[in-house]
Amino acid sequence: MKPEVVQYAKERYQEEQQRFDHIESKCGRLMTFVTMLITIITGFFAFFESAIFNPVGLLGWAILVVSILAVFTLIVSWGHALLSLKIGTVNVAPRKQENIDYMLKSEPDLMFEHMIKCYMDPIKKLAPKIDEKALYLRHAYNELAIAGFLLSGLLVLSLIRGFVE
Repeated sequence: MKPEVVQYAKERYQEEQQRFDHIESKCGRLMTFVTMLITIITGFFAFFESAIFNPVGLLGWAILVVSILAVFTLIVSWGHALLSLKIGTVNVAPRKQENIDYMLKSEPDLMFEHMIKCYMDPIKKLAPKIDEKALYLRHAYNELAIAGFLLSGLLVLSLIRGFVE
């Protein structure tokens, strides 16, 4: 067996670890952004409580419904961001002394084969976890886009109410 094969397995392992770190980083930033957005929107709703939560007429009810849907969508986005950030067991290559001792005593072909297993086994377990995190992150981004659309609609409805009243 060639050492290049071990190097290839090691590089794939490092790529998966980098992919994991990248997803975790995006999750953290999205979580912070959505948390701040929910806080700002909640403050906005508290300040304009009487205008939003005491609907008069069809336009008032439309504003109330769009407001509730926007907040609900933001909360769902926050939940998906939290799920994508959830820390599970991260599979790493073996790092016990027994592993090194085994490789030192083994024939070169057996040692290379063992090294490849040391890299490939964690990848097999890590890749589905990363895919699951990416799926939750995708949901969170999509829901954030929907919430942005609803908040834009809320702005338009509020402007219309300002002109009508």
